[in-house]
Amino acid sequence: MTMFRKVEDPESHNKALVFLGEASRIVEKAKTVQDLKKIRDKAEAVRQYAKQAGESLVIQNHCAEIKLRAERKAGELLSDMAESGQRPRGRKKESHESTLSDLGVSRDESSRWQREAEVPAGKFESWVAERNAAGEEVTQSGLLKIAMAERQKQREATAEEAKEEAAIKRIQRAIEALSDEGREAIHRWLVACMPVAGNA
Repeated sequence: MTMFRKVEDPESHNKALVFLGEASRIVEKAKTVQDLKKIRDKAEAVRQYAKQAGESLVIQNHCAEIKLRAERKAGELLSDMAESGQRPRGRKKESHESTLSDLGVSRDESSRWQREAEVPAGKFESWVAERNAAGEEVTQSGLLKIAMAERQKQREATAEEAKEEAAIKRIQRAIEALSDEGREAIHRWLVACMPVAGNA
């Protein structure tokens, strides 16, 4: 298990906070996947150096946070590019499209970053704060676990919506199959079930 220094130099901590603020602004201003990848790679290099040098977990997590912010924004851009036709969804490439290779991104990186981007911003911020407060590492694997849970929730919600829609369609078909008298009887029953104004 990696051991981290418990006592941190206040000056180093302040410098780390300045770095985090500046790096966060750079991530926000970045407009291309290539620029974000450069930021991501630099943040990861600094994180690894800090870890090998035995720097505090706070500083390491600052670097990891910048790395993940850059990956999340890159994931958003990659997804948007695929949706708008700026890069191919399959293997065939049109003249106006940029492949992952053109962008300097591997297929695995593209997949991971887009999954990271699926985590809602509020949940990401809360997770980072919780990890720091608990003295735990901020890691890509931890964020991907949250992304997986979000996907599962979305699948369950979609499945539930599909069930409700199917049930409504069955009822509609059943009503359509009724005679005029049957539909009128159902209408009278529904009206009778509605609360009278003033008595609700």
